[in-house]
Amino acid sequence: KWESEGERIWTFHLRDAKWSNGDPITAEDFVYSFRRLADPATGAPFGSYLVDAQVENAEDILNGKAKPETLGVKALDAKTLQFTLIAPVPYFPDMLIQQFTFPVHRATVEKYGNKWTQPGHYVSSGAYLLKDWKVNSHINMERNP
Repeated sequence: KWESEGERIWTFHLRDAKWSNGDPITAEDFVYSFRRLADPATGAPFGSYLVDAQVENAEDILNGKAKPETLGVKALDAKTLQFTLIAPVPYFPDMLIQQFTFPVHRATVEKYGNKWTQPGHYVSSGAYLLKDWKVNSHINMERNP
């Protein structure tokens, strides 16, 4: 569930969920993922989406004027995530349906670097596990138990 204060402060209460490797999904996973999205070093093609969403400091981070740690997102505890926006955005929760706003598994990204999405490495929070991927040919998946 979620609530907002003046449509500028959005607080999300996460349900119990696990990564495909069994690790719990926490608010810190989202914080890491959003900071990574905004970080110019990542080169994420949709980082500017956070500017459109009015997330605090997103524009300065993307322009190299602020550090990703200043992004307006924080974990209040393991299951509570909070965003601070610079202007009211009444449809902010609807903006979070884009795949690039989904969390990524930090330990996997840090362990495998650019190869974190490869079969055998990828840790999912979704309904399927990646079994095989041949670029421009096919992707094989199996149900995530």
